[in-house]
This record gives sequence, C-alpha cells and structure tokens, in this order.
Amino acid sequence: MRIYIIAAEPSSDYIASKLVSQMKVLNKNLTFRAWGGKNLEKQDIQIVVNNRQTSIMGFSSIIRNFKIVSNQFKFCKRDILAFNPDKIVLIDYAGLNLRVAKFAKNKNIEVSYYIPPKIWAWNKRRVFRIKKYVDKLYVIFPFEKDIYSSYGIKANYFGNPIFENKHENEKLKENVIALLPGSRSQEVNKILPEMLKIVHQFPSYKFIIVKSSNICKSHYDKLIRKNSSKNIFVSKEPTLEILGKSKAAIVTSGTATLEAVKMNVPQVVCYKTSKLNFYLAKVLLKIKYISLVNILLNKECVKELIQNNLNPKKLYFELNRLIDLNYSKKMILDYKKIHDLLYQKNTSKKIATDILS
Repeated sequence: MRIYIIAAEPSSDYIASKLVSQMKVLNKNLTFRAWGGKNLEKQDIQIVVNNRQTSIMGFSSIIRNFKIVSNQFKFCKRDILAFNPDKIVLIDYAGLNLRVAKFAKNKNIEVSYYIPPKIWAWNKRRVFRIKKYVDKLYVIFPFEKDIYSSYGIKANYFGNPIFENKHENEKLKENVIALLPGSRSQEVNKILPEMLKIVHQFPSYKFIIVKSSNICKSHYDKLIRKNSSKNIFVSKEPTLEILGKSKAAIVTSGTATLEAVKMNVPQVVCYKTSKLNFYLAKVLLKIKYISLVNILLNKECVKELIQNNLNPKKLYFELNRLIDLNYSKKMILDYKKIHDLLYQKNTSKKIATDILS
C-alpha cells in the first residue's frame, strides 16, 4: 500500500511521525512519500518537501504568498500522479490541503484529513469542500465532532495526540522561564523581541528559548544580540523537556499552549502580528479567545497579551504573578479539566488503524 502524507508545518510533522510509527507496526508493507520535517525523517521515509519551505503565517501572508501556495499545489499534483498512492493523509495546512483533497478525490484516491480547518473560528464555508472531498475526518477537540455532525459529516474523535500519553512531571523545577515564540520565522521576529524586553528584570532566572526545528539557531542569536542580558539561552531540547523543568512559560498562541498544560506549567499567552494581519483577524475570526486553553475552558484561565497589550509593563506584571505559587495553583487546577477532556490512550494508533482500514 502506498501512502502520501502532507505535514507541511512543524506541529503537523510531529503528529505525522507518531501516525507513521503506528502504521508501520500495523502493516509492514507500506511505502510512504511525504511533505514533512525532522520528525518524519526519523521514521526513515522519503521526504519530498521539507516543511522549512512551506510555513506561511497570517492572513496577509497567505494573500501575499498566494503564488507560492499555487506553485506548491502544481508540484504536489505532479508528484502525487508520479507516486500513484492508494491513500492520501492531509494534516492541518488548509490553504494547500483542501486543494489537494479535491484533486485526489477526483483521481479516486482515498482522502483522510487529520486536524481539519477550524471552521468554528473562521470561514465556515470550507465545511462544504470537506464534505465533498474528504473520505475520513479526524478532529482533535471533542466539540469539533458535533460541529461537523451538524453539517452531516462524520468526524472521528480519538483524543488529542498531545495528551495520548500521560506525562508525570516529577522533575524538580529550576529557576527557568521557558520562552516559546512560535515555529515560524515571522512569529519569532515579531514576538521574541517583546519577550526579551523583561529578561533583565528577572536576573535570578534562566530564560530558555525553545528552538523551532525549521529555524536556524543563528536567527535566534541575531535577535538575542540586541539584548544585553546574560541569562538568555537557546535550546534544541524537545519542548516538553524544557517545560518539564520550568517554573513558568511565555508562550505564543498555538499548540505550545497545550504542551504547557500537559506539563502543568503556568503560562501567559502572547501574540503580535502586522497591523494588517491584526485588522483582518479582528474582522474574520469569530472567537472570544485566541489561546486553545481558554477556548477549551470557555473562560480566561491564562492571560492573553495581544498586539499592543504585549508590552514590557504588562508582561512583567503577568510573569511576576506566574511565579507566585498562590496565583498559579488555580491555573493548574483548571489545567486538570483539559487533561480530563483531551486524554485518551493510543490516539495515534486508533487513527492509524482507521486510516488503513
């Protein structure tokens, strides 16, 4: 059986690698071809496009990079036809993957979509393309199942891949603050400098930047050089390892917020983008919160510092609160609700089994 996978973002690459690992156990006679990164490379499968080439962020970036996405699609069509897969597995990255779903369906190739577009956040019209072109759908939040069901679409929920293995965080906490400025260079350029502005006010703490696999260390070093503090470090360690020893985290909105939840690390969520992106987001997004933590709990559990509110004064105030155990205890209690909501055993194995069936 031949399987073509598109995992064009760092978070998708990690999730795809867990999926491929389980597929290999279930069937020894599989041939893979994929768009991905270092995690899929470790699975010893053929990587045709590295996700360093594919990461696009923000509404205006998507508009400006329309030609790039179009060229990606043209290449993808040729590559799929040459590989002639039995199944295609799409993970996130809706701008390209919805086009690929239509193309594959018209070629009678079975389409599985894992982490489909967040139609509950913006552009609900995409649901009709999903209904028409996707054979098997896998969501990562329980409420999404009901949303897709209301459109007559069967969505499978087998748990969230971040929470499929319980992680007992028994490490002794160090005087470490984890900085997670995002996985795309556009995010890092905007957000990391804002995070670093308060470092000098916490001289007894080490600030460890979690390096994204698709950004060179020299990129971070260039941004750090503008700051005179000596307590800033860049680490290639896995995110969960760094969070495991951290007393608090400053996190860019996205998957990393749930990783902080998994490790029971108090966090403040930050986001800053261009004025155009921010304007478009305000117009298009139909959600009250931007962090997945607050969205899942439907209340403000973690503080969100967005755009102009991401400034040294407010960030200093919030980090001071996070390292106060009395304040952070309530946050950790709320985290337990998310653990209970998203934890299921063998999420990747269940999805792999269903895709191969």
